[in-house]
Amino acid sequence: SIVLVARPRPLRRRLSYAALVCATFLLVITPWTARNRLVMGGWFFMRDNAGLELEVSNGDGAYYSFEANATTRWMCAFHPDCNPEAGDQIRSLGELEFNRRKLANAVSWISSNPVPFAELTLRRAFAFWCGMRAYPVTFFLRNALSVLGLVGLWLMWRRGMTLQTQLLGAVWIAYPLTFYVVQYMDRYVA
Repeated sequence: SIVLVARPRPLRRRLSYAALVCATFLLVITPWTARNRLVMGGWFFMRDNAGLELEVSNGDGAYYSFEANATTRWMCAFHPDCNPEAGDQIRSLGELEFNRRKLANAVSWISSNPVPFAELTLRRAFAFWCGMRAYPVTFFLRNALSVLGLVGLWLMWRRGMTLQTQLLGAVWIAYPLTFYVVQYMDRYVA
């Protein structure tokens, strides 16, 4: 998008740059996507375990963080890393069908339990931007960096850096959306 709105170059040149970026992206992902079709029997973008992650992250016994889900063994009710039966299901159903079923289970729970889902989502969003209170140093630093980032964004806007503010703001809004609906892990922020 920055290629399309940058002003110093003629529109034709910006469009050719945008086309080149898109073509490069497609060139890079096409072999993996074709491999998925051949090996797993379905078309999907890159590699997909969203169904499993959503089911592990959302349910009657789920917590907002990976750490809590691992400690309480909630994760092991579903995840093949610690549940041999889930590993057997992947082998018998195939990875694609396994994840489709997990996704259906997760969506069913989410739609039947909007309030607990909203609570988990808010806790994960808070943890994404602020860290976990159980780790005071990280919590303090993450909060300080979040506040400084917002101040910096505001200063950019005040100085008339509209495009830069919009681009950075769009990234700040879009990037964490996935991490609000799956269990929080510190590595998602870093």
